[in-house]
Amino acid sequence: MSHPIPDWDRVDAWIAACLRDQNVSDPIPSECDPDRLIDRMVYHGVLGCLVARADAHAVFPTALLAGMQETARGQAFWELGHHAALRRLMGALRDKGIKALALKGTALAYSVYDRPASRARGDTDLLVVPDDVAAVTEILLTQGYDAWSSTGGEIRLAEMTFSKQDAHGLDHVIDLHWRPSNHMVLSQRLTREALFDRAVPLDACAEGLLRPHLVDALLMACYHRFDHLGRAIAVSGVEHESDTRLIWLMDVVKIAQRLTDAEWRMLCERALDMGFGSVCHQTLRVARDLLGARIPDPVLDRLGAARPDGPVDRFFAASAGGQLWMNWCAARGAKAKLLFLKQLGFPPEAYMRAHFGQDQRREWLGTLYLRRAFGGAAKMARRRG
Repeated sequence: MSHPIPDWDRVDAWIAACLRDQNVSDPIPSECDPDRLIDRMVYHGVLGCLVARADAHAVFPTALLAGMQETARGQAFWELGHHAALRRLMGALRDKGIKALALKGTALAYSVYDRPASRARGDTDLLVVPDDVAAVTEILLTQGYDAWSSTGGEIRLAEMTFSKQDAHGLDHVIDLHWRPSNHMVLSQRLTREALFDRAVPLDACAEGLLRPHLVDALLMACYHRFDHLGRAIAVSGVEHESDTRLIWLMDVVKIAQRLTDAEWRMLCERALDMGFGSVCHQTLRVARDLLGARIPDPVLDRLGAARPDGPVDRFFAASAGGQLWMNWCAARGAKAKLLFLKQLGFPPEAYMRAHFGQDQRREWLGTLYLRRAFGGAAKMARRRG
């Protein structure tokens, strides 16, 4: 029996109301059965936040709440395993004198959320200095992580992904970064050095682990949302065409609750100085309108005065090809620009065979490069959301 396709805008509005309002008056979308509602909550990453409502029994029907609680228990169990894996990893990094800074989800889970498991995520992003990448890689491999095949090169991209499966069959993924963003245009504005200089201990997660200052965390949350608009993202193994996942806005809500007046002024100064004024204004306004984030009016007024057509705004509005061009232009020096082109055009053989090979055949490597080039042509021309 086929089910009608839900009005996802209406479903998303109802989920947002449940996150925003103490008293939810909107009825549950009738065309969406409990399983689909739970899947949508998981996509948005906010199921744990909804289950944590003190009045959850009054808001959600019994059958729906039972399914939500079962899923939340699974998230909590994963959190226990992931937390243990991070503590073990940080113990090894401390022994080597290596500093690591947690970015995005894990940093926020252990600093602004009441329960870390409420901040759903599939990995932990760790930022280190480039000189420590080899040592951290060796430690990860020693601890049983496998390195994912990547396009390689430290200029065009600035991360490596490692994963392992624990004794319970749960996957734990570490994204190892040596720049705050793969995009040079962004990393040259909010730099690795600045993040480490203003970093704060995240001992609630693991001794010695650092996190960004909340002002920097909010800047990153604002541009992270823009970076994913119109891009496919995978949630629980399913790809979605991303618009605005509510968890990204919930991060803004949680950070905003903790900022002082002085920190709001600091946010405005940094955002405008770095060229993130319009991006921050739009994200803060959406978080306020959808989830009730408490954003001071003077902050919105000051950021709203920023030009909406600065370099950062043009970067986020550009096609994938346009963004590549801007990142290439941002590479400093002729050598870096040449390496960028080499790493873009000729990824390692292992990556090419893993991602572009067909039917386990041993094809000529040049064929794979051509297949990749033709397949990426349409993507390069498509403009972002």
